[in-house]
Amino acid sequence: MPEDNRDPIKVLRKLHAELVGRRPVIEKAEAYYDGAHNLAFAGEKFLEAFGGLFHAFADNWCGVVVNAPEERMEVQGFRVNKSTTADAGAKRLWEANELDLQSGMGHLDGLISGAFYVTCWQGDDEKTPEITVDSSTMTVVECHPKIRRRRTAALRSYVADDGYEHAELFFPEAVYLFRSQAKRTAGGMVDPGRARWVIEDQLDVRSDLDSSGKMANPLGVVPVVEFLNMPRLTISRRAGWAAHSELSSVMPLQDAVNKLVADMLVASEFAAFPQRHLTGYEPDDKIGADGKPTGETLPPNFKSGPGKLWWLEEEGAKFGQFDAADLSSSVSSIELIVQHIASISATPPHYLRASADRLSGESIKSAESGLVAKVRRKTRGWGAGWEEVMRLAGKIAEIPELAGAQSMETIWRDPETRTESQHVDAVSKKKELDVPAPQLWEELGYTPEQIDRFPAMRAQMQLEGMAANAAERARLATVEADLLARQELAATGGLPPANQA
Repeated sequence: MPEDNRDPIKVLRKLHAELVGRRPVIEKAEAYYDGAHNLAFAGEKFLEAFGGLFHAFADNWCGVVVNAPEERMEVQGFRVNKSTTADAGAKRLWEANELDLQSGMGHLDGLISGAFYVTCWQGDDEKTPEITVDSSTMTVVECHPKIRRRRTAALRSYVADDGYEHAELFFPEAVYLFRSQAKRTAGGMVDPGRARWVIEDQLDVRSDLDSSGKMANPLGVVPVVEFLNMPRLTISRRAGWAAHSELSSVMPLQDAVNKLVADMLVASEFAAFPQRHLTGYEPDDKIGADGKPTGETLPPNFKSGPGKLWWLEEEGAKFGQFDAADLSSSVSSIELIVQHIASISATPPHYLRASADRLSGESIKSAESGLVAKVRRKTRGWGAGWEEVMRLAGKIAEIPELAGAQSMETIWRDPETRTESQHVDAVSKKKELDVPAPQLWEELGYTPEQIDRFPAMRAQMQLEGMAANAAERARLATVEADLLARQELAATGGLPPANQA
């Protein structure tokens, strides 16, 4: 249906309901990442006895599962139209919007919640793009039901300092601005059916809106790009959308680890020390000097300490002690579950071990192969999203080669862990295959900015070398002329010959 014929209020309510519906799933994933989740798998009796001690306890591994891929996802630039070098215009727009920082936060949020969003709109002036990275709790995109890459609408909602929730509704042809009738708290849950909205032009705060609260969209497309983590063709029943949190399959295992650690701590408190027992002795109340029971059921000599001796005259009385609780089974169970976490999340095992054995370079490379493959898979999808953002930014900044780029490539930092010797060896072998130097420099980990400086640096070194050679030639010529002069004078008897030694 053409956007001009759609009721903005109906679309707003639909997308806002989607935002509200996904928030519990996202907030749960965020809580697990932060280690702020309650103890699960605990029985009623356990909670009654120890619930106060372990209410918010977490031996948190979820942070490692998310941080491991995120720290290897770094955008370094863009190649446009099969160029061999990074595009200067794209880099300028990237740096002007502090996307080195914002992109990292977006990648982290995308791994935790399952998605993040990037909005590209006009900044202080019509030719200055303003690129913002938004959370999946405040932004949602509607796609064409048949062509997923075609965005038909988008909603960005936030609670401003005035206490009201503000909503920006984007269509390809127009943008509508709304405000909630009642004040709301940041992150507060609102029943979509009861939410009431007011068009911003009715508030007399915007002069660029027409009578319907609409502004033209000069871009001709919805300027909000969706970045999904592990996207699927079908809608997730749990999340209610096509996103997938990196922690979805890890959270039950994290709950199991927390319960086992809690059991181990309780056992160490109450059963980790040997408990003594006495058989063949029937205690009776002792009578004191005043003729009254003392309340003691055992003789006063039953006290522990250095040099203390326990003895009884009763026939058949026997002392003993119970073995202390063996915590090794709990430790083994925890290690097994952590191994499962590493396996299902493609996290290198040595990331999850406090005292890992020293690994060789090849062992590390083998252990990290799953993580590297996962990062490369994510960067392929998210790279396409960043390229779309750059096209939008180029359109606003009026950079034709960027806005109309038929092909574009996101340059990511190499996610593999390599030693310096491995790098050098690989580069040396590829150089023999006549691989161009810029490609080798990129594989060595140099940034596009560093590579761009290499020709100028090399030219400067050549000039300095030429100057040094010229100076050396001049010095040698001076020495040679001095020697010839001395020899001529010596021949005429004016001076002795110079020492040639």
